[in-house]
Formats: sequence, structure tokens, C-alpha cells
Amino acid sequence: DRIFETKNIKIQEDTQKILGSIINTFTVVIDAGVPENEIIHYDVGTKLGKKLEPLFKSTEYNDIFYELAGFWKKNGFGHVDELEITPNSTTFNVYDCFECSHMPNMGRTVCKLDEGFLTTVLETKFKSKFEVKELECYASGFDHCRFQITNKK
Repeated sequence: DRIFETKNIKIQEDTQKILGSIINTFTVVIDAGVPENEIIHYDVGTKLGKKLEPLFKSTEYNDIFYELAGFWKKNGFGHVDELEITPNSTTFNVYDCFECSHMPNMGRTVCKLDEGFLTTVLETKFKSKFEVKELECYASGFDHCRFQITNKK
């Protein structure tokens, strides 16, 4: 019954505890390797993005990625590197990804929670449509995850 209880989140105090619980829970789920879980993970990412978007104060497109990189590192999501921002797209790598760095090569990308989170934060913040796509992943044989973000305006 407790699983369906609704409580307000105190962002400053409880964010670390909440993210830790979510990370542990979804790491276990994704380890099952069931492709249907991708829909669930993406949906959870969008819900987290809606709740946590107010934490991001950047009003400039280029700046938000540096803020996101700091958020990733601070909350144990991984280390963002090789950030490339162009007028048409943004790409970056994530090392030590919380979702998949422990996984074997499954022949596919699996970081749908990240895709949902990033899409929602960017679309909410900038009132525009974005496509976030994971191109490379630990679970597809790489030593990092690589994301590409395209503004669909």
C-alpha cells in the first residue's frame, strides 16, 4: 500500500535519497534486459524531468548542458564529457553511466530513462520540441554512452 502513497518532495533535502532509490530500483529492472521496460524507463524519465526541471536555472540553450553535466556528476548518474554544441545538434558522452555501465553487451542501447529526462527538461525549459537519442551505450559494446540532441523547431 505504501507504494501508492503520494507525498510532496522537498527538492533540496530529499533529492539525493529519492534519486538513489530510483537508481537502485531501475538498475535492477533494466538488468532484466526486457525490451518492454524501455517504455517504462522513458516514462519514469519524463516524470523525473517534470519534477526536477525547476532545479535547472539556465535560460540559455548552451548553458543548460553544463548545468546538466554538473547534475549528472553530483547525483551519481555518470560523468559527462566530449560535449559538442552546434546550432543543429548537441552530442556528449556519459562515462560510468548509472543505468548500464555494469551491463554486458546486449547489442542495443538501453538508457531510456536518460532520454525521457533530457527530453522533458529541455522541452519544458525552452518551450520547443527536442529529440534525444542514445547512439552508443555500454549495453551495445561501447565504453561510454553517447547522446545526440536535436531541436525539432
